[in-house]
Amino acid sequence: MNIGNVREFLAGINPNDMDNIDMRMIQKMGEGVASFAPQLSVDMKQELKDFYCEVLNNSFFDIRQAEYNPNIAMEGTLQVSNLDTAHIREVINDIESEDNYVGDMEEVDLNNLNYYSFKFTQDNESLYIFRRFTKMKKIRNGILGIFQDNSFKKLESKNFFGIDRDIDIIIFEDQVLIVNRFALQTIFKLNDYFTERTMLALEKLDQGEVIENFNDFQTDCINDKMAARRMTKIINTPRRIEDFLQHIDQLPNVIQQFDLEIELSEENKIKYNGTKEARSQILYCISDAYYQSFILQRLGEDPS
Repeated sequence: MNIGNVREFLAGINPNDMDNIDMRMIQKMGEGVASFAPQLSVDMKQELKDFYCEVLNNSFFDIRQAEYNPNIAMEGTLQVSNLDTAHIREVINDIESEDNYVGDMEEVDLNNLNYYSFKFTQDNESLYIFRRFTKMKKIRNGILGIFQDNSFKKLESKNFFGIDRDIDIIIFEDQVLIVNRFALQTIFKLNDYFTERTMLALEKLDQGEVIENFNDFQTDCINDKMAARRMTKIINTPRRIEDFLQHIDQLPNVIQQFDLEIELSEENKIKYNGTKEARSQILYCISDAYYQSFILQRLGEDPS
């Protein structure tokens, strides 16, 4: 994502234009959402524009970007993905659906909100900013007040809402900048995405007929979150499964070199024994994670 373009786009937003800044407060409800949409005055729109312009001008957003990896977070980088990850596009459609729209802010219960979002729109292009909602329960259950005329006075209303300087997800020009990986789960549908991608990868493996008792392997992969993440990375890598099936004859050598727990049948098929170690090693083989260094001829495995 070109963060310079994001800054330029946001700086060009005119708060006086109607419908160019949209705020949503989202409550998850089963598989759906309730999308609360408070009205924003021109002054508040200007405040929000200036606020996020200042936040995004922080040099933090200039650090190196890398492609989203379900397995690991790469230190010193922000990861980028498309809108298929964690069903982000589907969630945005749910938020903006008229069926989920709630215009009466009297119905909102701040204790039930999960996250909020801002949509900045201009010339048919939109910038989305997502942030998990901090409920501030300790403050709400305590005493909130202000200093006025040398006195401390209690604020009677507990229906206050705070917007902090943190951003979890930025979406612009069909790209997703993942500032906080945890938000992919809390805001979007990461587990559903992992399951869907894992099923697609397993379907391709099944067609290759290289694993005996495949049904057991399939069930264990779906129920193992680490395995599902690795399967997602495998299926998202072009031709990774096809190349593994094409070079399956190299598998006995890998098993011997790395002293793996994987057993092969007389037909050279993998005999899955149901252990987590074997499952992990099979996935490492499919993802071509075992290697030998050129200089020291050192054997190793790539955890990514």
